[in-house]
Amino acid sequence: AMKEAVTWINDAANKDQAIALLEKNPSVDKSVATNIWDRSHSSYLTSIDEDMWKKNMEFSTGKPDAVAFSVVANDCGN
Repeated sequence: AMKEAVTWINDAANKDQAIALLEKNPSVDKSVATNIWDRSHSSYLTSIDEDMWKKNMEFSTGKPDAVAFSVVANDCGN
């Protein structure tokens, strides 16, 4: 389900539908919803490399090796 959701949000063909969903929930104006989609739709990933994992760990914990990359499941639930 997560892979399908990421694939859907990354597909520009779904932009209008995604914007409509954002207008409804979290209930924002169309211009704000459009801005949210434009800035974030391509940032959702179905896998991550070790460098990005370490950057995420450092951002969230202050330590790039707080959780080893070897435990990452890159199959997005498949």
